[in-house]
Amino acid sequence: MTTLTERPKTEPKAPPGPIASAWNRLARPVRYLLLCAGAFVMVLPFLYMVGTALSPARWVMPYPPRIWPENPTLKNFTRAITEAGLPHYALNSLIVATVSVALTVVVSSLSAFAFARLPFPGREQLFAFYLITMMIPDLIALLPKFQVLRDFGLDEALV
Repeated sequence: MTTLTERPKTEPKAPPGPIASAWNRLARPVRYLLLCAGAFVMVLPFLYMVGTALSPARWVMPYPPRIWPENPTLKNFTRAITEAGLPHYALNSLIVATVSVALTVVVSSLSAFAFARLPFPGREQLFAFYLITMMIPDLIALLPKFQVLRDFGLDEALV
C-alpha cells in the first residue's frame, strides 16, 4: 500500500509593492512593442519578396526601394511556368525528394535495428562514427555531391 505525502503548505505571496507594480505596468507595453518591432523586421523581407515577384520586370530594383509595386502583375509567374520550364524542375525535385526520403527511411531503419538489437564487435565505435557523420553540415558536401552528379551526367537531367 502506498501512502501519499502531503505537500508542504506555502505562504501566500505578498502583493507587489508600488515600485514593482509600476514596473510591471510599464514593462508589459514595452515588451509588446519590442515583440511587434521584431515581428515587423522578420516579416519585412517576405513582403519585399512578394512585392518584387508581383512587380513588372522594369521595377525589380527601383530607387528608392519600395515594398509594394505600384502596378502589381502576375506576368512573372506565367513566364516562370511557361518560359523557364518550372513544371519540369518541380517534377525533378519531387522525384529526387521522394527517392531520398524512401532511401533514408530504409537505410535508417535497418541501421537502427542493427545498432539496437544486434551485438557485434566495434558497434560503439561504428555508432559514434555514424553520429559524427550526421553532425557534418550538408553544405560542406554540396560541391562534392554536385561533382559526382556531373560526372554521372545527371546535372541537367530528369533524375
